[in-house]
Amino acid sequence: NATKILVEWLKSRGNSPEDFRWLCMRLASWSDARHLKHITADYVDQLLQLKRNGEALDLVGQAIRTYPDFRPSSTATTLTVAQIAARGGSPAIARALLADFATRYAGEPSVAAATSLTREMESGSR
Repeated sequence: NATKILVEWLKSRGNSPEDFRWLCMRLASWSDARHLKHITADYVDQLLQLKRNGEALDLVGQAIRTYPDFRPSSTATTLTVAQIAARGGSPAIARALLADFATRYAGEPSVAAATSLTREMESGSR
């Protein structure tokens, strides 16, 4: 219920990045990381919608450093952030997102694109 209330609060305020940032800072002190992970994933989505790719990449990197199992909210978002990371000079973030992609999203059509991106990174073409 807590996450639902927080999501509704953000929505009522227009899902502003500033509110997401403020809320994530507050949630970092909570003992249950599920709420922070969920709100952070939504925050990444919002930043990508606003074409604030660098901020989204930084946020994902920070989240992965704190919670290695963190992933964005969807297959598409995870792949998008991995592509931004691979192209933007953050191969560690791309590798972290792609390492378990095929297992985590088994059966999804985007697994082929993730596998291709992994191969490109391994061959040094990205």
